[in-house]
Amino acid sequence: MTAIWPILRAPSINGCAFNIAVIDSVCYESALLIGSAEKKLSKATVDAVRRATKEAPIRGTSYTAGYKRLMGITDDSPQKALDMSQVTESGIVNFKYGHEGGNYFHTAYIHKTDTGELVFYHSNSFTLDVALAEKNTLPTVVGRSTVYPLDSGRLEKLQQWLVENKHEVVFTKSSVLEANARAPVA
Repeated sequence: MTAIWPILRAPSINGCAFNIAVIDSVCYESALLIGSAEKKLSKATVDAVRRATKEAPIRGTSYTAGYKRLMGITDDSPQKALDMSQVTESGIVNFKYGHEGGNYFHTAYIHKTDTGELVFYHSNSFTLDVALAEKNTLPTVVGRSTVYPLDSGRLEKLQQWLVENKHEVVFTKSSVLEANARAPVA
């Protein structure tokens, strides 16, 4: 059963204060919440992604064909490293096991501030937290999301985590997700 928690009151993103009545602690739900709070993802898009995760599962995962379509994920999308040249705006990051036939297993959100700084939000991946956390320092937690400034040192740790664990990554810009959610299904 998914944990549900009451109203979240936390720091704002671009002046948009969090005030969410109920949210699941599932990683993609947390990413959707951040994108919605940032006003980069509309309610219609968030609802479309949620509906897509309820479709017939692919080998026991919520990363269904509909979810992948919305995210613009194709067989050729996964990369061995996060290509920062693609992060020109805030968006969703999906992680995949890198072996052949590997499933998608985790979702996060990258917030790009007006000044170009990057902030990484995710929930429910202890191994990722171990990789990104500073020694002897607790990470910042906002609601159910663990928050890391994605500076060059943390980016290097993220890239190292991808390589060491043979994971792959796909970044989807918020604007692309919005456009895909509005596009008619073929």
